[in-house]
Amino acid sequence: MIMYFVAGGVALGVFAFGFLIALVLRRVVPTNEVHIVQRGRSRVSYGASQEAGNVYYEWPAFLPSIGVLVTKFPVSIFDVNLKDYEAYDTGRLPFRVDVQAFMRIAKSDTAAEKVANFDELQHQLSGILQGAVRNVLATHKLEDILEARSTLAEAFTAQVDNQLQAWGVETVKNIEFMDIRDSANSQVIANIMAKEKSRIDRESR
Repeated sequence: MIMYFVAGGVALGVFAFGFLIALVLRRVVPTNEVHIVQRGRSRVSYGASQEAGNVYYEWPAFLPSIGVLVTKFPVSIFDVNLKDYEAYDTGRLPFRVDVQAFMRIAKSDTAAEKVANFDELQHQLSGILQGAVRNVLATHKLEDILEARSTLAEAFTAQVDNQLQAWGVETVKNIEFMDIRDSANSQVIANIMAKEKSRIDRESR
């Protein structure tokens, strides 16, 4: 009889321990996220709109066979900004720009192959945006840049889109050319604007 109770107690304890572990490791993915769970060489995406559902168990990575690594990405639109980015025109005249891009993750599995987390992804995307802005602006004169911001924004977008596919990311609208101004200790843009104002004043007389 005593052995029966002991065996029953052990079984109950094992069940309770297993239930507690499962409860602690159980993950429910928020509706605004997708979690990519990697076990060995296989990856499975979990989220509200994923085939695998939105619930998984995050077994510690050090456990053989069942351990997993988890990468979390937002499914909502996010922005990548360049503030006070130093650029040059075709004649190497310096100036600063503010540029804003709106993106979303189109293929979470592809993104997870490239980076370990969303912060790292944003850093890489910022580098891509910087390269596109630098390359496009370096082929135009500053006077043309001041007059054709919307056209240049389209050029930024086209160049960025060519690279984003490899990262599982896409733009959701044209990249916005928010502002352009003189660099520190430079008056190039101010001088151009002053000349233009003087011309308009002369023609209006």
